[in-house]
Amino acid sequence: MRRLALLASILVVALASAVQTGSTPPDAAKAVADARAQAKREGKNVLVVFHASWCNWCKRFDKMLDDPKLKPAFEKSYVVLHLDVLDQKALENPGGEAVMEKLGGKDAGLPFYAVVAPDGKKVGDSLQTPGKAGTNTGHPSQPNEIAHFMALLKTTAKKTSAKSRGEIETYLKAGAKA
Repeated sequence: MRRLALLASILVVALASAVQTGSTPPDAAKAVADARAQAKREGKNVLVVFHASWCNWCKRFDKMLDDPKLKPAFEKSYVVLHLDVLDQKALENPGGEAVMEKLGGKDAGLPFYAVVAPDGKKVGDSLQTPGKAGTNTGHPSQPNEIAHFMALLKTTAKKTSAKSRGEIETYLKAGAKA
């Protein structure tokens, strides 16, 4: 019984500590500005990924970005920034939906992503038809979505080699068959 009480008190302290450390996600506009500053220093673009904890397609997209064989290719050309939107309020980046709308993702669905140059200009996004709802590539799984994503990489990921882009395309096509 004492062990149980001790364990309970440890959990209470741990939870209180987590709350006190300010686990509130950062403001979306500030996070984008910080990512743009980093991108400018590193000669990259910013890949802003809007996602939510409940979104399975978002998880598949994140899995691709984090794949050990592909991650270096993405990091070579992009500062990758994830913003949580349309989720539990405690998980959302404040102002995330406004940033998503500003970048053309209103009603796009998730994941929505946009590529932003260091000067703040949007240079591409996941919409196959810009400004048209229902054309979001999200996690590319269909041939037309994969083609759109690969074209986006070719124009916005200048430091990513053709070989690396080929590996990304192979990964996406293999996932489409699974």
